[in-house]
Amino acid sequence: ARKLGATVTVLEAQPRILMRGVPSEIAEIIHKTHEAEGVKVLTGQGITAIADNGGEVRIALADGQEVVADLAVIGIGAVPVTALAAEAGLAIDNGIAVDDTLRS
Repeated sequence: ARKLGATVTVLEAQPRILMRGVPSEIAEIIHKTHEAEGVKVLTGQGITAIADNGGEVRIALADGQEVVADLAVIGIGAVPVTALAAEAGLAIDNGIAVDDTLRS
């Protein structure tokens, strides 16, 4: 979207982006790469309200800020289902724990 000239803002509730998916060092590189391309990244942001006002989306943040956009793309992440793995005796640590070669 940035390459097409759109203003892009990423709102993340967690203290950093990709909290569950990648180590903090990788998340920091991705964060800085997006910012270098002109993407505004706001972390630690709770959303208190979203209103569609006829073609304009207003997003109220917990800290009092408001983000106004033409379009909002919303993703809430994924929660791993680990009950079966735990019952099988696999180690669970924010998902199924794996070693350096991704073996459980």
